[in-house]
Amino acid sequence: MNVTGVGSTYNFIYNTKTGKLSTKDGSKNEFVDFCNGDVKGEDTETLNHFDEHTRYQFTRMLYAYGTGMTGQNPFADDEEVEITADIDSATER
Repeated sequence: MNVTGVGSTYNFIYNTKTGKLSTKDGSKNEFVDFCNGDVKGEDTETLNHFDEHTRYQFTRMLYAYGTGMTGQNPFADDEEVEITADIDSATER
């Protein structure tokens, strides 16, 4: 058995002033609402534990970069920052 191409791609805009995520095209997105605290995970049928983990990873990354813990702050001069993440599953053969 060979399973490939399973994963997720995220492409968001992070507003450094408000601390909120939005979709790049401005469309409604349940994961964005979840990250922004507008909806709880148990109030949705499409989000799962993986989404909760992804939100945690986003908030940790934003905190680390936003506070300069990494030795650099890419948010310093920008009000909006694009965040792109490609999460690929392992290939099983």
